[in-house]
Amino acid sequence: MSLMQTITGLLTPQLLGTIAGRLGEDEGAVSKGLGALVPTILAGMLGKAGTESGLNGLFGMLNKSENAGFLNDLGGLVGSGNLAQGDPRDAAGSLIGSLFGDKTGGILSALMGFAGLRNKDSSGGLLSLAGPLIMGVLGKEIIGKGLNPAGLLNLLMGEKDKIHAAVPGPIASLIGLPATATSYAAPPTHQTATRTPAASVATPAYEGERKGAGWLMWVLPIAALGLLAWVVSRGNKPADTVVETATPAPAVVLPAEPVVEPIAIDPATIVIPGLDMTAFGEGTVERSLVGFINSSREPCKDPDCWFTLDRVTFDTAKSTIDMGRSSDQLSNLKLIMDAYPTLKLKFGGYTDNVGGEAANMKLSTDRAAAITTALAGLGIAPDRMRSEGYGSQFPVDTNDTDEGRAKNRRIDVRVDAR
Repeated sequence: MSLMQTITGLLTPQLLGTIAGRLGEDEGAVSKGLGALVPTILAGMLGKAGTESGLNGLFGMLNKSENAGFLNDLGGLVGSGNLAQGDPRDAAGSLIGSLFGDKTGGILSALMGFAGLRNKDSSGGLLSLAGPLIMGVLGKEIIGKGLNPAGLLNLLMGEKDKIHAAVPGPIASLIGLPATATSYAAPPTHQTATRTPAASVATPAYEGERKGAGWLMWVLPIAALGLLAWVVSRGNKPADTVVETATPAPAVVLPAEPVVEPIAIDPATIVIPGLDMTAFGEGTVERSLVGFINSSREPCKDPDCWFTLDRVTFDTAKSTIDMGRSSDQLSNLKLIMDAYPTLKLKFGGYTDNVGGEAANMKLSTDRAAAITTALAGLGIAPDRMRSEGYGSQFPVDTNDTDEGRAKNRRIDVRVDAR
């Protein structure tokens, strides 16, 4: 199931009916409006993720265990937020503000006309639901699959064309996309409205990137006033209850997609800002290292968690790096570390068994340290690297041949922390 189908699949006919009642809107208009907001917000995320700082900022807002709790009460999200209590509508307001800034007002106006909403405050009410909904789904994806920023980027990039094509034309032009879409497939119909609420973890609300979210402090209160007036007009009637009817809520079903079994991550397909993964052929150290970083494996000391730098060499019996032969791979390591700002690496030095072990231990230690020094000279923070020499321990081949000894004289690298 695609990301957009996962999100819109939570917008059940019962939920749409409840929202329509609260806003005083037709269920078809509510369905169409939410169906347009989902790809619009995802398109904004794709735009923000186009830079390293933007991707990291977006990841920071989504990588929170409490976001999954936003899905527990979707019907209660239509209205104004409460910043003091870490309301999900305020967390989503910070996100929307960071994505669209002063374009948000125009997006809400365009949404009203596109969806055929009658009340001017309904667009803001729908946005107060769509934001936490998307944050909740992506938060579960990140936590559940152990995604890092690059993993989040690949999740979004996997549906880039579909997302952009689904943004309605009037909104697409506002956010700088080609106005190719005239309609969007709204939430699919459901046979039942039963689902298990996600667990909510109480942790502090995200406080960063609030610039541009000021619109939420006036749009949503206005929507809340309209909602209050509607409630008062009902007198002492009991609270809304959802009644199943034989006629499903109006909705346009997303095109069916073939079921695809999960596959292992191919490092060559990973998109990393500033790093061309296609330059790393199959079997290269760089490709294997990035594959491990993007996997669900925890950092470990097992032999298969180490990767041998096959294009880093030293002067004979010295710890002086031959930069003419080694600069390419060292530069690639810098690019990888730049792409993953929280990544920490450990470098291990090894020798063959020729000579005394004390001398071998010193040489291996000095050579491993020379790698961290060289990377620090390229701009990598020293506290993101450490090194250790192991002398002739842990050979990977026999020491009885020249070829075997050459393989044992090496520098290995492993992930210390992500």
